[in-house]
Amino acid sequence: MKKNCFWKKRRITALFTAAAVGMGLLAGCGTNAGKESGAQASAENTAQPGAETAAVFNETGMPIVNEPITLKVLIETSPLYPISPELWYFKQMEELTGIRWEIECVDNDQWKERKSLIFASQDLPDIIIATPQNFDTGDIITYAGAKQLIPLNELLDNYAPNYMGLLEKYPESRKLYAPDGNMYGLNGTFAGGNLDTLGARCFLNTAWLDKAGLAMPQTYEEFYEALVAMRDGDLDGNGENDTIPLSGTNNQYSVDPFVAGPLGIPFTSVASRWMTEGDRIVYVPASDIYLEYLKRMKQLFDEQLLDQEYFTQNEEQLRAKGAAMQLGAYSYSAHFVMTGSTDPAVYGQYEVINPLTSEWNEEKVWYGDAVRMPNIFITSANPYPEATIRYFDYAFSDEGSEMFTGPEYGQWEGEGGLKWNEDHTKCEYVTPEGYNGMWDYLCKEIAPLAVEFQGNSQYGDVWGSMQYTPEDTSFKSQMKERIAPYLKQEFPQLFFTIEEREEVALVLDEIKNYTAQMEVKFITGEEPIENHPQFVETLNSMGLERLIELYQGAYDRYLSAG
Repeated sequence: MKKNCFWKKRRITALFTAAAVGMGLLAGCGTNAGKESGAQASAENTAQPGAETAAVFNETGMPIVNEPITLKVLIETSPLYPISPELWYFKQMEELTGIRWEIECVDNDQWKERKSLIFASQDLPDIIIATPQNFDTGDIITYAGAKQLIPLNELLDNYAPNYMGLLEKYPESRKLYAPDGNMYGLNGTFAGGNLDTLGARCFLNTAWLDKAGLAMPQTYEEFYEALVAMRDGDLDGNGENDTIPLSGTNNQYSVDPFVAGPLGIPFTSVASRWMTEGDRIVYVPASDIYLEYLKRMKQLFDEQLLDQEYFTQNEEQLRAKGAAMQLGAYSYSAHFVMTGSTDPAVYGQYEVINPLTSEWNEEKVWYGDAVRMPNIFITSANPYPEATIRYFDYAFSDEGSEMFTGPEYGQWEGEGGLKWNEDHTKCEYVTPEGYNGMWDYLCKEIAPLAVEFQGNSQYGDVWGSMQYTPEDTSFKSQMKERIAPYLKQEFPQLFFTIEEREEVALVLDEIKNYTAQMEVKFITGEEPIENHPQFVETLNSMGLERLIELYQGAYDRYLSAG
């Protein structure tokens, strides 16, 4: 057995200068009175380590603690990639820092119930990691107001130089601050326009296009034509009527980039139905452009161009169709994951689609985000907040970020790993048998990449030097060419004051639920689209106009913070 030698000398180029390390959070995000008062509140809630904590805690250097400690961590996960403390990353971090994670995983579809239970019962873990969609700004304000989440400002100032450098680097980080000037959550990974995180990834079967004599669509009209050809042409050649031209799930893997995007509507998730016109907030379902969106979605559904199970199927059911090569177009993380194959003859049938234009929007646009919303939270039950912050901050250092890519091949007891060339300038990933490519292996054996805790790994020397596997290269090169030049900031999640949140809470869920229900009814034909005016009247009777006013105020604060 070979001893792990991850910490042996590796050639690493620093991402940030020493000056960036010393920069403060408030300097990077404005110095208005709200943030100053927030910093004072943070100081009151996160004073210097107590005597018990100080006895084991080291402010600098490794280990972080002199005596082993265990942190209880609740993580929202996909059932496909549960997070285990036995991952290589966590074992190395425990050895390095003295901190072990005791992890409870909760599937996405069970998360809301579990979240409500832990806060209502006060049975809190030490750390919570969740998707911003399922732990949104309303949750942050609610649970911070109940003092169940702690403010992080002073902890970050004192113990997180690497993370602070990233806050300075990206002005969009202003959206991480609550109205009281406090930051209650960490952004587990910074996208920064990286090809790994350029919004949705949308794929089209170009092998079928070739058979139909069609080129890659540039407009929505050409895309529609391609879907019709996929429905009618038996392009898979099996003689059966089993082709599904367009599919996804009506949540994480929405078809909206194919349909709403060409209309200039920034729908990046089903939960997000807001946009701006200049500096003015618009609730899209109450607007005229939404009618066109509904008409197009209904046409696709009525003509069986859109999967008839789109509104009810889950991710596993979608992937089963992808593995059976039934899909013409879809939104998903990667084509080789969807097809379940690393054979280029299989996944290579799919290519990244271009941003589509239409008569409603002639500009190519792809909506994404450089800085994600907070998704890592420290609760008031955590007895070691200083050690916890240092643990996470290490993930944003050069050395820490490289840990997410795993060990070097042949230098540890397991199989697989990074394999460098002789002069240590290029590397490739050796993936053992039994895994569907590098990503599948990394998520199942190496690091918690399947949740949004990846630190600054996307900017480390490893990823920059990586000779990607053919399946990765095949679509990331297309993302760089077809998507990156047209990336546009999506609508941000907004923070409300406690008073505003109370008002928002009275109507938002009702309006969101009613909108979601009616949207499905409009598209499936259960409700005539001609009844849209009555739909808007009902929204207004529920309090939509006041909700828009509240969103406008929060958005104005967001703009002024920059």
